[in-house]
Order: sequence, then structure tokens, then C-alpha cells
Amino acid sequence: MRKKVSWLLGLAVLAFFLADRGHAATAEEKLQKMEKQLEAILGTDSNWKPAVLQDLRRGMPCAEVRGIKAFRSLSCRPGKNYDFPVVPGGFGKIKEYKFTFKEGLLQNVSIVFGARLLDEKRFQQALLNVAQRKWGALTPEKLAKPILVWTNPDLDTATLNKNGVNFQVKVDMPKHDSGDVAAGSLGAEQIKTELGALLGKGGIPLPKAFASYSQKMDCAQVKGKYEPLAGCDPAKEWSFGTVTIARHPLIHQLKFTFQRGFLRSVAVIFHHQLDYQSFKAASLAAFEDKWGRLPADQREKDLLTKHIRGFGIVQRALIGRQWQINFPVPK
Repeated sequence: MRKKVSWLLGLAVLAFFLADRGHAATAEEKLQKMEKQLEAILGTDSNWKPAVLQDLRRGMPCAEVRGIKAFRSLSCRPGKNYDFPVVPGGFGKIKEYKFTFKEGLLQNVSIVFGARLLDEKRFQQALLNVAQRKWGALTPEKLAKPILVWTNPDLDTATLNKNGVNFQVKVDMPKHDSGDVAAGSLGAEQIKTELGALLGKGGIPLPKAFASYSQKMDCAQVKGKYEPLAGCDPAKEWSFGTVTIARHPLIHQLKFTFQRGFLRSVAVIFHHQLDYQSFKAASLAAFEDKWGRLPADQREKDLLTKHIRGFGIVQRALIGRQWQINFPVPK
């Protein structure tokens, strides 16, 4: 009898052990399933931006963000130094998106997840796992903090924390965005061809692509050419309007300088992925084709400067990781 009881007890222990192992496997499967759902939101690649924010760029004005289907209900308050509009989430687990605009231009976005009451610990672990695969593993010291922070080489940040009952991920739009063009694959000859089309040949100092521009143009006229333009303020002595150029092989942004609401100069800002040596060589050739030969001691420098009589100063410069060509507009 005693042996039979012992044998039955052994079977019970074995059954409990096997059941516990089955429960652990089910929990792991649930965690993996949740991670897959979060990967669809944050992404799995090395791109800094979450997958659901891929169409956004730093410096986009409200009207341009609103042109993206997922954010068409976005409503901004013009004229505010800082604005924090909210858009309801439309992607399953996302409760809402919180935007930060500075002087009308996009800076960062928070993805706020819906409250997790029954599986909060699992959701938190899945979110942490996916975030670390996306932006890098954190040290135990950093993981112990209430707000987890990742920083990229350009000092953009991504944070993860719990705000009340909601987890949220806040991501700076990157200062240097890979965009949707393969700028890094362009060689010097291809770059020179594109710059030639942009600048044109010598004779007329104003670049060909901007041949109709003058200091008589006001904010509204420039905006008529570039509808998403934001930042021009006629009430200020000096203001700066910026527009992101979509899918151009070379150009990332245009930056317009206004004095009391009238155009004074233009900066053409190029994609940061362009090969340094290829762009330097191609832009030197295009610069000299347009504005004339430079002194030998200046030709090897990143900063090229030439004063054009009756027109003003034109420059090619490397600011941070991006090349620029700057020029005034005529009266």
C-alpha cells in the first residue's frame, strides 16, 4: 500500500512538472506573438525611426504631416513657439500619437500605447525586447531607471517609459534622415549632371532652377511654389522658411531667408548620404562652371566662397554632415 501511494505521488509530481513546462512554453509563445505585433509598429531594422513614422521627417510643417493618411486629423495652432497636437491611433495597440512642433516644424513624436491591465508585465517585457533590438541593448544601470533612453551619434534620443497607465515611446525625428533615395550610390559624374541641371551654366549668376526668384517675392509667393513651406514671418526682421524635398536624388531641403517677409537668399541642402569625395569633386566643377574659376589655395577646401559683382556672395559649405550651396537672390 505504501509503495502504491509513493508511486501515485510520483506520478502527481511528474504531471505537475510537465504541466508547468507546458505553461512556460505557452507564456513564451504569448511573449513572442506580442513582440511580433510591436515589431510591426517599431520596426526591426536599424533605421532610427519606428516603422509607423517612416514617412515623417524632422522639420516638416503641420500641413505636410497632415498630408500623410494616418495623420490627416492633425490640427496645429499656427504662430505658437511650441505646439503639441494629438492624433488618435489607428494601429491596434496604439492609443494616440503626440507630436511636438517648434515654430511650426516637427521635432519629435510619442507613440502612446493603450492601457494593459491583464498582461502589463508581458507587454512591458515585449516592448523592452523590441526596443533594445531596434536601438541597442541597455546596461543594467540604465534599465533600472524609470525612463529608458537611447541616443544616436547625432544626439537624437528615443525614450521608453510608463506615463500613468500607458507605456509610451518618444522618438526625435533624426537630424540626418536616410530618406527614400539612394543618394549614397551616386558617383561624381552623376552628381555633377544633377548639379548642372540645378545651377546651369555661367552668364547669369542666379541658379537655373531659381531663375524667376527675386527680392520682390514675399512669403506667400514662395509658398505658392512650395506649399509645405513653414517658418516665414513678415512680423520679424529675419525669418527662415524650410521645405523638405521628397525623392530628389540630391536635395534634402531648401531653406529660404526672409527679411520682413521678403526673400533675400536661398540655401540648397543636400542629402547627408552623398559620398564626401564624390560630392566635393563634382560640386567644385559645377561651382566653377557656374561662377568661374577659384584660386588654387581655395579649391581643396570644403568652404568655397566667391563674390559676384552686382549679385553677392555664393558659397558651397559642409555644415555638420550635409553639403550646402548658398546664394542671394537679385533685386
